[in-house]
Amino acid sequence: MANMFNKNNWKEPIYKNDLINVILNGLIAGIFGGLLAGAIDYLFIMLNSYITFGLVILAYLVGWRISKGYYSFHVLYPIISIACLTLGLAFSFAMELLLSVQFNFQAFFQFLGTYVLSGFYMPFANPIIFIINGNVISFLLSVISLACYVMAYIICYKVASKGR
Repeated sequence: MANMFNKNNWKEPIYKNDLINVILNGLIAGIFGGLLAGAIDYLFIMLNSYITFGLVILAYLVGWRISKGYYSFHVLYPIISIACLTLGLAFSFAMELLLSVQFNFQAFFQFLGTYVLSGFYMPFANPIIFIINGNVISFLLSVISLACYVMAYIICYKVASKGR
């Protein structure tokens, strides 16, 4: 795995076909993986578990698709995988919102109160809510969710760096 902070790694040539394949694979994996992750996360929300398991699946899917998209490695490709993972998170959020409105209007307000109002869908903002409310369980769940987000970005970077 190449070090992205080394200046010489950025001077390697980027092949046009590899770059186009990486971008297309990343966008497709981000969109469809985000929809899949959103459906999985909505299932866990309905089971009253607010840990984002679909995120880890999305991270591995995006990293795996990007690693299959190039023949010669460049340091830019794992960074593209991180951007596509972030796009996948947006689609995951949209899928969860769509499912909660479509299936259960009460679940829509539960989803809205849990994610959007308690930190704009950022689980690392939930410890602030803990300080206000004093709920230990919500604090622990937000810490676990934050760990899932960090682990997902690390997984995506490492899998995309691995190559064919």
